[in-house]
Amino acid sequence: MSNFAKNVRRLRKRKGLTQAELGEMIDVSQVVINNYESEKITPKPTTFVRLAKALGVTCEELVK
Repeated sequence: MSNFAKNVRRLRKRKGLTQAELGEMIDVSQVVINNYESEKITPKPTTFVRLAKALGVTCEELVK
């Protein structure tokens, strides 16, 4: 699993969010969040920025 996928899952759980809740925060579906965490897709740049903000980290921290 990539660092990005691991970090999304870890940070989401740390914030106590479900995939659906995180998806709502960044205007994507629960399925999309699941696909990020499963490495099936990667977010577009604008969605990537929204995801980092929602998780309270920088974009760089999201991929470390």
